[in-house]
Amino acid sequence: MIGSLVVTEQGEGELLRAYRLLYEIRGALAADRLVGLTVADLKSTFRRRALGTHPDRASLLDQDPTLLGQRFAAVHAAYRTLSAHLSRNAPVLEPGPTPSRPRRRQPGYGGPETSQAEPRRRSATDHYYQGPLPGRPLLLGEYLYFSGLVPFGVLVDAICWQRRQRPLIGQLAVQLDILTPEAVSEILALRRRNGRAGDRFVRFARAAGYLTPYHRAVLLGGQRRLQRPIGEYFVERGLLGCADLGRLASQAWAHSFRFGPPL
Repeated sequence: MIGSLVVTEQGEGELLRAYRLLYEIRGALAADRLVGLTVADLKSTFRRRALGTHPDRASLLDQDPTLLGQRFAAVHAAYRTLSAHLSRNAPVLEPGPTPSRPRRRQPGYGGPETSQAEPRRRSATDHYYQGPLPGRPLLLGEYLYFSGLVPFGVLVDAICWQRRQRPLIGQLAVQLDILTPEAVSEILALRRRNGRAGDRFVRFARAAGYLTPYHRAVLLGGQRRLQRPIGEYFVERGLLGCADLGRLASQAWAHSFRFGPPL
């Protein structure tokens, strides 16, 4: 275990130099900073730094691609050094994950129209798109990816995060007076008896005659409207600033308007 010694840049070893570069630290650095380093924090920091140094984003950042390439190579090398350190010291630096408790559901309500499972972990070096924007309307997340602003793995994680914000479909049906709580309970019980517990609530309710096509459309549309905007994912994780998000959202709208109804 590394002690609490404070060292200067001249006295640093390879690990501390990598930490300093990746976390952009100036001045004296306490050696015990590495003790609390976790894989999740390391990956998050690398993603943020990659967004600001990847040569594919040179035109967006208005910087020399050669210089950016050198910076990105240094950032990536620092990330690999620290990742290897965490792998070797996993029992000391990062205890195993504690078992997650299942999400508590309100009784009598169906689940949302998407899986509640966490997205699988992806490599922090997921690729950035290289090429022209597709000639079709794009959602904001798609526009960010096809503009080379976020890697594919981050886009997928953002989509999964957004869908987990959706309200429960059964609860929404009760709030909109489309179904009664008793009807929701009947649908859930019928779905279990038929051995179709894995079916989507709204699809099974429609097939069982509890919902009309109109009600189904209202519920699905309301569920999407009530979810949090996907842009909040990128802001909360420090990938974009609020001003940048507003500007990019306007650009995405303008692009989509050229090819069809705005999304």
